[in-house]
Amino acid sequence: MVLLVLSRFVVAQQQAESGANCDLSVSVRTSDERSIDAPFQVEVHSARGLLATVHIFGSEAAQFRVQNGKTYRLRVVGNGFEAVTTAYFEINPWK
Repeated sequence: MVLLVLSRFVVAQQQAESGANCDLSVSVRTSDERSIDAPFQVEVHSARGLLATVHIFGSEAAQFRVQNGKTYRLRVVGNGFEAVTTAYFEINPWK
């Protein structure tokens, strides 16, 4: 089982107004917190569809540039495990 390490409500990593760009860093682990020693891809989706895809290996973090004040969900796909999709979460502006 794959676990995405990401809090339900994420706060933008830089001070910005709603709708400004911010960095989203995603780490992928198994349900017992181990890294996955295989290549896989992490996708970030908005309500309108797929925004970006990053290919990573093992303990690397997937880095995305997104707008705060918006909702997203993540999907992880790789060989040897079932694809995992998160519920929608919001990137809240930092105040």
